[in-house]
Amino acid sequence: LCLLSGLKHREGEGRIYGDNWNDPEGIQYLYYSEDGIHFEPCAPFPNRASGIFIPEGEDQKDITKYWGVSVATADAHKKRYIERFDFIKKNPQTT
Repeated sequence: LCLLSGLKHREGEGRIYGDNWNDPEGIQYLYYSEDGIHFEPCAPFPNRASGIFIPEGEDQKDITKYWGVSVATADAHKKRYIERFDFIKKNPQTT
């Protein structure tokens, strides 16, 4: 994997990867790790400019309270637009 960007938050880290960071269906993800070593996908996230909101207080402990906006376009020749993305927490029992 080719590391493009990183985000340090509390004891965890988020990473945005390039190259082969797609799942088998071709969806790209933002990856998150509490230990900085074992990363899990936490939000569908194609490679593009973005900003992430991290809440204050007790909500910081729940990654599902995080969200962000990113620049997107369906076609390189069309206008770009801003879209929202949300974070999910993968259920460890389903892996």
